Amino acid sequence: MTPASQANALANADTSRVFDLAVDYFVGMPTWTELGDPEFQIWLTHTPQGEGHEYAGTAFAMYSHTGTHICSLHHLGHDGRFWSGSTAERDLGSRAWRIGGRYPPIIARAVLLDVAGTKNVDCLPDSYAITAEDLTRSGSEQLQPGDVALVRTISRYLRQIGFPFSQQYIESTLVRHASISRSLAALFAARFNPVAVRDIVQTDAALRAEGEERLGIEGYEASKWIVQDYGDIVVHLFDPEARSYYALEDLWADAPHVDWERH
Repeated sequence: MTPASQANALANADTSRVFDLAVDYFVGMPTWTELGDPEFQIWLTHTPQGEGHEYAGTAFAMYSHTGTHICSLHHLGHDGRFWSGSTAERDLGSRAWRIGGRYPPIIARAVLLDVAGTKNVDCLPDSYAITAEDLTRSGSEQLQPGDVALVRTISRYLRQIGFPFSQQYIESTLVRHASISRSLAALFAARFNPVAVRDIVQTDAALRAEGEERLGIEGYEASKWIVQDYGDIVVHLFDPEARSYYALEDLWADAPHVDWERH
């Protein structure tokens, strides 16, 4: 990888599409533990309930070979020798190798080698050994000096976490059931809608200024109908569909109307 190869990769990049190589981190996720290394763990170190102030902190612990990562050049050796002729006796410190531990930003052309796809299967059998012939059939001849070779393993990861359905099955199901697909997209948008989050923050700030503390909140996960309890005041936040469906205003249609902005 050289400045010229990096510039060439950037010049030919399709910036309209992004491929996220990261995986979710969660307790129980697949990781290497056969040699006694720790599993991924996450816990709260500070909470508002435990310390009485508006602060929450989180810590996590995991083996370095957990989730998406790049192994160091010293990860594996042969006959006591590692990268660039280094040895554990001379170059291994108390916490890490003393040399070869930092990488520059990797900017290069990537070539996807879909070994499973060339065999017309969604996932290779357990313990299948990928051969040089498999890589050739998958298009390894396209690789040029400085390229990054990606071997498809996402279906294997889904299988490791116990997900029972293949990607092809999921895709075909979503195509066959368009209404379900639209509902899932709407739920995702509602859950991560910045407008809903903004409304909650603004309501909290306005009532806090009046000395009202929020006692509880329900419905935030689905974000279609969020109820905030402030004791004397209960605030309902709806998306348009939920507000029309439940029509809470009709329940109190005969009650006096109060201009809340003036009070």
